This record gives sequence, C-alpha cells and structure tokens, in this order.
Amino acid sequence: MQQSTNQMICCSEHEMEAQLVILDQEMTQKQRLLCTECISKMEGNYRFLGFQKIKQIIEENQNLKNQVIDNVINQRRDIIQKFQIQIDSYRSIQIQKFDNIISQTNFWIQNLNEIKQKYQSSNFCKEFEILLQNNMQFSQIDEQQIYKDLQQELTSLISNYQPKLAHELNELMETSKLFQATYSIFECFENEEISAFQLDQITPKVEIKYMNKFEKQDEWCYAIQFDKKGQRMISTSNKDIKLWSFNQGKIQLIQQLKGHLNNVTCLLFTPQSNCIISGSYDHTLRCWNINEQNQLISQSTFKEHSGKIHCMILNQLGDQLISSSKDKSIKIWKFDQSVNGLQLQQSLSKHQNEVYSVSLNQSETLLASCGRDQQIIIWKKDQFNKWQFNQIVTQSIQDFGKKLLFLNDDQLIWVSSNNNLEKNSIWFYESKEGVLMENKEKAIHLDGDPNLDYISFPIQYNKEKNLLIVRHKQIIYLLRQSLKGKFVIFAKLPCQDENSYGALSNDGRYLVFWDCLYQNKNKSNGKYLVYELSYK
Repeated sequence: MQQSTNQMICCSEHEMEAQLVILDQEMTQKQRLLCTECISKMEGNYRFLGFQKIKQIIEENQNLKNQVIDNVINQRRDIIQKFQIQIDSYRSIQIQKFDNIISQTNFWIQNLNEIKQKYQSSNFCKEFEILLQNNMQFSQIDEQQIYKDLQQELTSLISNYQPKLAHELNELMETSKLFQATYSIFECFENEEISAFQLDQITPKVEIKYMNKFEKQDEWCYAIQFDKKGQRMISTSNKDIKLWSFNQGKIQLIQQLKGHLNNVTCLLFTPQSNCIISGSYDHTLRCWNINEQNQLISQSTFKEHSGKIHCMILNQLGDQLISSSKDKSIKIWKFDQSVNGLQLQQSLSKHQNEVYSVSLNQSETLLASCGRDQQIIIWKKDQFNKWQFNQIVTQSIQDFGKKLLFLNDDQLIWVSSNNNLEKNSIWFYESKEGVLMENKEKAIHLDGDPNLDYISFPIQYNKEKNLLIVRHKQIIYLLRQSLKGKFVIFAKLPCQDENSYGALSNDGRYLVFWDCLYQNKNKSNGKYLVYELSYK
C-alpha cells in the first residue's frame, strides 16, 4: 500500500472504509480490501485479518525501520559532530601553541636587538679617554674578545628560549598525532560497511513464501511436530492425535487416533521416528507405536503427574524424557525404545506453581525450567546422572514466562508472557563463571499487545540455518544471529489470534502452524497454514 497509514483506505467497489483484509496472495490489492458491505456479501472460506490489525503491524514495522535508520544516521552524525568538536579544540590548541612560539621568538629577537644595541652603543667620554691614553691612536680591534663577550650572552639566551620552544613544538607534534587518531574514526565507517557486506555473504537471506495451501480443522490444535526426515507430521485435535503425510509442503491425513480423555497438549517423535509420545490435560503420558503400515497403535499409558502436562522434551539419544506439569513438578523418565515404555526415574520439586517449559543445554549437563511462580530455575546433572538444583536466575523484571530455550551450552532465552506492554521481550541469559546472568544489552523488545502469551508453539531454533522462531501472542517472529552475536528480527508473520501453535521442519524448509479467528468451546474456524523458507 502506497497510502499513508493515517489516510482512510477504502474498498474499490463501494468506496467505504476497509474493515478486513483477505490474506490471499493471488488476489489483487483492491480485491483484498473488504468494507462492511463486502463482508455481508462475502462467500467462500478465506483467511483474513482486521484492517486495524494490519495497519498496526505496518505502522510497527515502519517504526522499526525508522528506528534502524535513526540509529544508523544518528550514530554517524554523532561521531562526525564529536569529530568537529575535537578538531575545533585541536585548532584552538594549535593556535595557542603557535601564538606561544611566535611570542617566545619575538622575545628572543627583542633580546638580541638589545644585546646588539648594548654593544654598538658609543660613549664619547670613555672612548676619548682611551684615545688619549693611546696617543690619539686606535688600537687594533680585538674581534676574539668581542665574540667571547657576545657568545656568553647569546648562549644565555639559547638556554632560556630553546627549551621553551622545544616544549611548544613537541606539544604541536602530539596534537598532530591526536588529529591523526581522530581522523581514524572514518576508517570505522569503512570497516562497518565491509562487515555489513560480509554479513550478507556469510548469512544468506531468507525468503518466506505462503504456499496458499491450508487444511481446515475446527477442533483445537495444541501441538505440531515433524519426524526426523520431514515426511510425516503429527498434530492434536482436541483429545485426538492426527498423523499426516508431508510432501513438499502438502499435508494429507493418514490417521486420527483416540485414547486420551482430555485435550492433548504435547507431542514428540522419538529420534528413530518409530514411536510417538503424547502428553495431555488428563495428567497422562502415552506411547504410540508406528507399524509397518504407517499406522499408530497405542502401547501404554503412564500417570505420575497430578495435573495437566504442559511440556515434554527428549534428550539427544532419545532415552530420557523430561515432562513438566501444572502439579508444580518436573518428572524425569527413562524411555525404553525396545518396548516403547516409560519408567519414572526422578521428580524435581522446587517451583511454587505450575511449570510451563523445560529445556536442556547442548551438552545436556544443565536443565532450565520456568513457571507461573515467575522463576527460572537451573538444574545440574551430578556424577550419578541425577538432576540437582543449581540456581534461581536473577531477573530484572518480575513476570512469568511460558517459553524458554537453551541456544547452546551457555546461552538461554526466555520470553515474557504478561500483559504488561513494557515487558514484552525476549530476554537473554549467559553463563559467567558457571552462573547464568541476564544480558540486558541483548534483550529484544516485542510488539505491544495487552493479551497474555500462551504455552504452546514452543521456541523453534535451527542452528544450521541460523534461524530462531518465536511466536509471541499474535505475531510469529523470525530472527537471525548477526556476526556480532546479536539476534535480529528480520520478518513477522501475523496470526489471527494468540492461540496459534506450530513447528518448523527439521531441515528448516517449512513452517506449519494452526491458526484461527474465533473460538467457541472446542470449536473454531481453524486451519493449518504452510510457509516455505528459502535460503538465498
């Protein structure tokens, strides 16, 4: 849209103010804008957002662009202004030094003239007396004595003025060096441009394409997961689990499974992709086997939690499962892949309220958890492979977050979820001497929204593709890490509601999420949306 966001934008047919925008790339810009008259006559199943929401997103994006431009221009302007001030200061110093040198040399010349006048002055009476003593004959002038007398006074002048002039000249040379150092700031601009060029070369751009294919599902979806090869996808449908085939962005339902007594909230493929583990509001975990006919069969049910399951993760080998729950506990399970069974090994109790999210660091020596008690707790594995309490992370804000993730061994991110607009941020915590500490400089502020963030749609991170995905409230943020180590938002995908849940395929090529505009009990107008990511 070329119009100003403050200008009223109307639909082309009725010339009335637009109320909705259809999110269909195949339509023209004019066809996408709907007024109240258009809405009353609208037929078909379209994905759309309110015009004011689109306007807000555009304005926020423009504000971000303006901030970037302001930062770049203002930073350079400030440096140049400082350069001007410094040069003006150097000029004043130089002028003062030159004035001092000229003044000292003038005094020196004046002293020389005084010596000259002293030795050239003639006293008639004295000279006549000498002439009489020599029988009116002038004796030969003793040049050597004259030189000797002059040299004594000239040497005295040199001893007086030369050190002063040398001092002033040395200070001039030092000022010249300072000037050279000040000029080097322009080299920073050149280096910065080179770094930006290198960043473009090393970090390829990402193109995001909506595939214009969706699968309708009115029932609520709380979790989506891909298998290792990206050929199968599982999702939830209220109490049921759906198994899909996934081929180049096209999804096709294979099977719908029943078994849980309440909404299914968590899903995992095991590393070998021959088993699925599910967690539910019915307080249970279930293991499902995938047979040779690509059918899921429920194997066993495990109930050790006394509250709804919020989060599940597997270690890299796939032999340990960690679950968190509304019952304030974290359960550590041994997973036996030969029988697709779980055995409780340990229960961690430190949180004072429900535990929303857990994450392992890269070497699996640390476990992080966060909950409604506004605490981030770090657990450490001991020599007996048991998890022990390690620390409560100190935070600059008091808020509960529902998502966290270790990016590597020493860096953890946590997303605030409250309705306080000033606290909407991705917060970074880094290990210093074995203690995780907040790094405020890396915090990323997110768009304002008075709603709460929801648990599902966990943080997605593909290190190989340098891609971080965070769904916060009604926006999916796509971020990449710069060469300086700071994550930067490069794209935003708007959702129709904060109840949007999704996943990134393991190869980083596809982002699938379930989105809806309204909900009524366990029904909605939800659908699965597929985006393709191309790395150029």
